[in-house]
Amino acid sequence: QMLSGKELWYFTGVHLINIANKTTKTTVVKTKIRIRMITNEEIKKYLDQDSSYITYALGFHPSLFYSASFIEEVKGSLHNILVGLPIEKIMEMLVKSGYEII
Repeated sequence: QMLSGKELWYFTGVHLINIANKTTKTTVVKTKIRIRMITNEEIKKYLDQDSSYITYALGFHPSLFYSASFIEEVKGSLHNILVGLPIEKIMEMLVKSGYEII
């Protein structure tokens, strides 16, 4: 209930090492989300779906978890929120480091 109607930031650090040309690239991807107003019944449904909610959160993957419906707005990397990995930034870093993407 404390997150209901609030904005949250997600930060993911990415460090890429190119062994072939001995270079590294490091970045932090920041993504802001707004959580819509959530009812107590919805929170209960989420907690019933997540048997380990005390130790970690399920995340927001739309095809797997009810919690995906909690997100009202995303500013930044959607992948950062859905799977915890900003794939589009990693692809960009790979190309900039000389890796050929098919």
